[in-house]
Amino acid sequence: LTPLSASDRNKRSSAGGKLAEEAFLHKLSEVPGNAHCADCCSASRVTWASVTFGVVLCAECVGGHRSLGTHISEPLSLRMDSWTDDMRDHMMARGNDAANREYEALASHRDYKPKADDCVDQKHAYIRAKYVDRCFSKGGSGTLQLPATRVGGAGRTAPQQINA
Repeated sequence: LTPLSASDRNKRSSAGGKLAEEAFLHKLSEVPGNAHCADCCSASRVTWASVTFGVVLCAECVGGHRSLGTHISEPLSLRMDSWTDDMRDHMMARGNDAANREYEALASHRDYKPKADDCVDQKHAYIRAKYVDRCFSKGGSGTLQLPATRVGGAGRTAPQQINA
C-alpha cells in the first residue's frame, strides 16, 4: 500500500452526516492496531490521524506529524476535519499494524519506540526517524539520533546517539 497522494488528500468533502461519521470512526477503530497510537502506543486521546500514512495518532504524536509538513504527513482530526471518501478508504485499507510492518520492519525500532509517557521531544524525534529518514524500514540504518538531554543543573545539553 502506498501513502495517499496529495491530489487525493485535497479532494475534501463532507461525506454523509453524523451517523456516517460515527460508523466510520467505529469501523476505523476496529482496523488492526488502531486501538492505540501508531507511534507511542498510547490508548488515550487517539483522536488524530495521518491520512498520508493511514495511521491513527494520539494528541502528542500528531504534533510530530505536523512538524514534518503536510507534504510528508497530513494530520487530520478524526472528528473535527472533513474527510473525503478516498481518505476514508485509504485509512480503512491501511491501519496502524500494516503501516508499522513497513515503517518498523527492523527489530531495532523496539530500542527507540517511545512509550505513552515519554517526553514529547523523544516522540517527535522517533516520528521523524520513522517516516522521513525511514531508519526502521527495510534497508534503514536501525539507529536514531535522540534529542539533546539535560546534563547537570546549568542548562547544558548533550546529544545522544544510540546505535543498535
